[in-house]
Amino acid sequence: MDVDALEYHIPKQCDCGCKNLKYNGLGEYECTRCGKLFYNEYGTVRRYVEKHRGATAPEIAKETGVPIAMINQMIKEEKFDVIDRKLKN
Repeated sequence: MDVDALEYHIPKQCDCGCKNLKYNGLGEYECTRCGKLFYNEYGTVRRYVEKHRGATAPEIAKETGVPIAMINQMIKEEKFDVIDRKLKN
């Protein structure tokens, strides 16, 4: 994985078949038909960190399925407003 250039997975289609997903910001996408929310890797990590302050990068990777290299790159790029020192390996 080339972590120098992060490319997040962008959801393309909702489970209801709708292919029109609206980007809400912060890695969140919403189906314009049924309202279901989807998240790219950044959105997934951001949501996890909000609920689990103090989690380490390995814990976040294990619980979210986002590769640790990608999480470390997010930290390096200061993608989060508040980064607890514990977040770093």
